[in-house]
Parts: sequence; C-alpha cells; structure tokens
Amino acid sequence: MFRYSLMVVTALILMLSLCTSLPASAGPYDSGQQQFQVAEHFAPRPPPRGKRVEPREARLNDRQAAERVKRTFEDHKILSVNMIESKGPVVYRVKTLSQDGVIKYVFVDGDSGEVFD
Repeated sequence: MFRYSLMVVTALILMLSLCTSLPASAGPYDSGQQQFQVAEHFAPRPPPRGKRVEPREARLNDRQAAERVKRTFEDHKILSVNMIESKGPVVYRVKTLSQDGVIKYVFVDGDSGEVFD
C-alpha cells in the first residue's frame, strides 16, 4: 500500500512540475500568429515588373577568351569555354588540361580580357 501511494504522489509532483514549467503565454493562437508573421516575412517575392535586364554583351567572344588562356597557359589544352551569366560583368570559365593530366578552371573577364584563376 505504501508503494502505491508513493507512486501516486510522485506522479502528481511530476505532473505539477511539468505544468508550472510552461510559459503563461503559450497558447495556440499566440504561437500560430508568430509563425505566420515569420513565414510571411520570408515568403518569396514576385519578380519586379518593368524592364527585364538583359545580360551585357562581352567585348570578347568565347574563341577570343580561349585564345587569351592559350597564350597565358601555353602547355594546357582547352577543353571547354562557358560564359557565366550574371547581372555583373561577363566572365568566361575556361576548362583546361595540363600535360600532367590536371584539370584547371581559368576565368577570363569578357570586357578587359584579363585572365585570372
């Protein structure tokens, strides 16, 4: 009988301590409203209306970019040339292969023709 009453008292104390540890403002409406405000704040925005910004044309084309890389890295073979499209300046990514079998990506500024790693 003593064990049973001890278990009941322990269970009641545990339930009371759990109930009192919850914050007073924890209600279903309060937390839901906060989640909605956060979700609304980070929701994706529609694209802006008006003129569409077209990528600028480069002064160099892909063949000229490959030639610049070939002059800089004479012992490398050109594998591919891709234009990186962005809102900024035009940049070409040139994939090269060295005589040692190492693949290296080199970048060429489409306006100035500068070659950089």
